[in-house]
Amino acid sequence: MDWLAKHHASIDCFRKEVVFRSPGRPEVTFYGEHRVLPSCLILAMMARQLLRKGCA
Repeated sequence: MDWLAKHHASIDCFRKEVVFRSPGRPEVTFYGEHRVLPSCLILAMMARQLLRKGCA
């Protein structure tokens, strides 16, 4: 939260967007659409473990 406040971020959950309005800088807007499914997270965690073990 401190980082968001430092960069003057506004979060609109309904519109799925984050707007950064830092003084003296151009406004930047991030739009969210993509949902990460729990199964994708599990697969990513498994892949990381396999890479740590030296698997290709």
